[in-house]
Amino acid sequence: MTTTEEQDRQWQRFWEPRTVAQEIMMADFYSGRQFVLKYLPRWGKSIEAGCGLGRYVWYLCDLGFDIIGVDNAEPCLASCKGWAMDHGYDPNLVEYADVQNLPYPDNHFSGYVSLGVIEHFREGPQRALAEAYRVLRPGGVAIIETPNKYSFDLLYSRTRTRIRSLARSALVRLGVSTAKGVKNPSEFFQYEYPVSQLAAFVASAGFTVVEKRAIDLKYACYEVFQLYGDTGRGWRKRLQPVVFPLLDSLEDTRLSGFGGLSIVIAFKPGQLLNCFFCGESHVLLSDLDNSPFSVPTCAACSASVKREVLLSYMREANTQFQSRDKRTYAYGHRGWPTHVGQRNCCFCGRPYLPHPWFGHFGFKVAACPRCARRDSVSLELGSLHTEQVWGEYA
Repeated sequence: MTTTEEQDRQWQRFWEPRTVAQEIMMADFYSGRQFVLKYLPRWGKSIEAGCGLGRYVWYLCDLGFDIIGVDNAEPCLASCKGWAMDHGYDPNLVEYADVQNLPYPDNHFSGYVSLGVIEHFREGPQRALAEAYRVLRPGGVAIIETPNKYSFDLLYSRTRTRIRSLARSALVRLGVSTAKGVKNPSEFFQYEYPVSQLAAFVASAGFTVVEKRAIDLKYACYEVFQLYGDTGRGWRKRLQPVVFPLLDSLEDTRLSGFGGLSIVIAFKPGQLLNCFFCGESHVLLSDLDNSPFSVPTCAACSASVKREVLLSYMREANTQFQSRDKRTYAYGHRGWPTHVGQRNCCFCGRPYLPHPWFGHFGFKVAACPRCARRDSVSLELGSLHTEQVWGEYA
């Protein structure tokens, strides 16, 4: 069996027991939505490369983004298309494609999202990143996320494994135990990249890095509890409502470097760039050195976009959830609170009901579906009003 065939079987085993509904309901189990909503351009077409069961595709589609998802895992595609047809979505929003050889022309997309994908290539992420660069338009934004090598749970797990290995070796030498088989080194699943290394990969592909950081201390803590099976889950049940809010507060400190994920935001440079806000080709590459903004911004948008929104795109600004609903940390919670009743839109005043899958889309202010699709409102929601909605993976 070839390496490719073995990887295909690994992914088939990984995805077959999972469902689209499970993926949607875990909401912010993996952090990163705050970056997607802030940095994914509202103009042009975007792609999620390696979309899995499409949870971000459906979510962003309902928020008015023009987005498609691609994956080469057949179980994912079959599940996505079936779910789409059953729930009123276009099944063609998800297509078959290899992220290392995308079937799209150069300079085609305005946004590129890759969450937990490029670390799965034994040969490294270079080909996938080169394709991301090729298909993006100048000024287009790439959002790349991988596991963090220095995640607390990985450090803990490696230390635990090393201690056990040393103990077994000592027992073997003493004749108390016999040596056990070693895991087949050809069984590769993924790499973990520290933020600095991930950023270096992205920059070497030609991108200009906008923001880079480690995130999601909660995920790292969750994984440590999982190592201890039912006992660990029992302790998490007791401690989660207290520990998780504390970990949220530490996301803005240097301790975030031990978070579960590394994320890098970057744009494709060019002599003439598309403005992040309006999508027009009005930004000269030479203008970026004197710009206070982290994304390409034309003169018209720097004067017309709401000041509070512009401030969130200043070079020194960090991306974070603007609020966190602590009620979502009650043990056993499952994702988007769709049971919350009618609200009045903060932008037009009209009453509206929550979405059957995504509730109020994880915003701390109420926005009806019509307003949420307007570019100006969408920018404000994504940069100023994201609320974390943590859902345990079912």
